[in-house]
Amino acid sequence: MKNKNFGAKKVLADGYKFDSQKEYQDYLLFKHQLNRGQISKIEVHRPFILIPGIYYNFETRTYRIKNGSDNYKKSPLKWVCIQKSKTYTADFVIHYPDGSVKVFDSKPVHKNPNTRKKFEKSMIFKRFLQKKRLMMYIYGIEVKVI
Repeated sequence: MKNKNFGAKKVLADGYKFDSQKEYQDYLLFKHQLNRGQISKIEVHRPFILIPGIYYNFETRTYRIKNGSDNYKKSPLKWVCIQKSKTYTADFVIHYPDGSVKVFDSKPVHKNPNTRKKFEKSMIFKRFLQKKRLMMYIYGIEVKVI
């Protein structure tokens, strides 16, 4: 299986698994801002449900939409997943003292123009752009790329 992060090495720190050294450096920057009181809270790798999963029960012939907290595996009825939920996992959700919230996603900085074009044409980046638009549409939150 190919590495989806264009050769980036994963970093383990503070109980989190960062996809790249750049993402870890961004985390350290936010952590420094938290210690200085510029931000009030950091959420790392927080999932947002963009499209909920759909489950069907053949016994009762009913459908259910799965929210994040629902667990149909423990249900006595047999629920079959028809469509898995689609989620976006934000690298960082930053809460500011004034109550505002911003979402940040770390993307690689490519100094070589050929590598940058290759990355921007990749399916990974195109999926990210789709999820970024859905975040704005559903939650009204702009995802900022850092």
